[in-house]
Amino acid sequence: SEPLAIFLFLFFFNLIINNIKNKFVINLPFYFLFGFLLFITVAVRPNYLPASLFLILSMSIYLLKSKKYLKQFLFIILGFSFLLFLPVHNYYYGDTLLFFTSGVSKLNYIPLSTWFNLFFDILSFNIINIKDNYGPLLSNLNRWIQPDEIHYIITFSIVTLILITKHKLYVKSISIMCILQHLVCIYLVPDGRYAYLAWILTFIINIYFLNYIYITYLKKN
Repeated sequence: SEPLAIFLFLFFFNLIINNIKNKFVINLPFYFLFGFLLFITVAVRPNYLPASLFLILSMSIYLLKSKKYLKQFLFIILGFSFLLFLPVHNYYYGDTLLFFTSGVSKLNYIPLSTWFNLFFDILSFNIINIKDNYGPLLSNLNRWIQPDEIHYIITFSIVTLILITKHKLYVKSISIMCILQHLVCIYLVPDGRYAYLAWILTFIINIYFLNYIYITYLKKN
């Protein structure tokens, strides 16, 4: 399911960027298909929901700002609205009202309440027993990026740098989606197939950064 979900996500993101940059004229069925296939992306890989929602939000804002594309916006929402059938499906076949799946309980996930507790403990300087109180959380962070994996730290730092410095809007959008997917990783499972999209987006940003450094500084000299 990961290759399918990643392919659909990156394919339509590429189409959107080309549409915005070159102002292609695209018919209404495309926008419905855009929303519908992002629904498929989330249906097969629910952990891609944050990046998919951001992609839809970005496209919707762009269309609404254009003031002439209300129909296109409505077609995107119509295509993605099939996501609402998932809890109906789960209730009908599983007799349980769940939006996605109960499988998350089998993953090594950290409840959001634990993250909030850690955050407030750090703010209040209550850090004496952090290792004992937040062992699973710290273990997840260590699995996400181990302290000795310098290359991972550098590549993720570049994503953050791109976001807070002056770059093209679509590049910043990739950075935001990348960070969103990394946040999902440290909430659920920070490695393996659950981290594919996050690190693919990280790789894309790093390639852009190296190209930017080459054109801006090295090529001129």
